Amino acid sequence: MSRKRQLEWFPLYPERFISDKRYRLLADFQQAWYFNLMVACWSSHRPGWIRDEELWRVAGARNEEFFKQHSAPVLARFERIVELDGTWIHHLETETLYQEQCHKRRRSA
Repeated sequence: MSRKRQLEWFPLYPERFISDKRYRLLADFQQAWYFNLMVACWSSHRPGWIRDEELWRVAGARNEEFFKQHSAPVLARFERIVELDGTWIHHLETETLYQEQCHKRRRSA
């Protein structure tokens, strides 16, 4: 789904993070990686999806090797999809939230 107008804000529902045991079990730097990847998915031209390219940079990791060693629990929260135009990671929660916010925006307009 390509969006026509980018939402300039990202709704953050702290309770969704706090109550999610998988998130709480991540190390502090992994929580930051997860959040950075999720924000990248939000601001992508294809909401909920980002290309599976240099994810360590997108996540804000100190280097690629460190990311490779410690990213498994973070990337487990995303689905890796291979399509004709390349490999993507998909975060369904972000895509769903984006669609919900677009729907709310259309209703209030």
